[in-house]
Amino acid sequence: MAQKHGATIVGTTPYPLGNAEFSAHLPKIQAAKPEAIYSVTPGADNIAFLKQYASFGMKKTPVVQPLHWLPQLKEGGPDIYDGIYGGTNFYWELADTIPQAKRYNDAHQKRFGMPAGDYGAYAYSGVMEVARGIELTKSTEPKVVADALRASREYDHYKGKQWWRACDGKSFQDMWIVKGRQPGKTRGDWGIVEVVARIPANEELDRTCAEKGLA
Repeated sequence: MAQKHGATIVGTTPYPLGNAEFSAHLPKIQAAKPEAIYSVTPGADNIAFLKQYASFGMKKTPVVQPLHWLPQLKEGGPDIYDGIYGGTNFYWELADTIPQAKRYNDAHQKRFGMPAGDYGAYAYSGVMEVARGIELTKSTEPKVVADALRASREYDHYKGKQWWRACDGKSFQDMWIVKGRQPGKTRGDWGIVEVVARIPANEELDRTCAEKGLA
């Protein structure tokens, strides 16, 4: 997939999930002299990795991460995430430009006193989609509901159109690239990153069902 999109992987260094010590890995990364670091270090591991990455004097090498989680960004703050790139399925500032996102985020803010996050948005959309299937069929039988959703594959619950791929039931949806704001330039307590690009939903960005052995 990396080569397909013009990238070359110059090295990898797997680590055990939940182990927040990266001193054995960072010298390997430095030795590989990458143009960018693709870091898959979720949750608390992510904050630990970025602190140690900075302490090794590596901040001139950009870091790209597949997913940013809102609570993780809040905990780490701008000192940790300044200049760090990440991906997200939802960010509350989308409410500025997407009416569906505003409706969802306003309701979340009113109910919980904080902006909506990415994984909460997944859960909300999932529940709403099951409810849509029940409404379509007037049934709660799982197979009946699932078949109805396969037959009516487009939906829009919180950020714009999404759809199910028929062969494997995978949801295709827009994603966004975000970049950490500098200290002093955040948007309140929760606006640690800014949206810099939208990646429209596109099945060509994923492996085909034939490549997955599902065709």
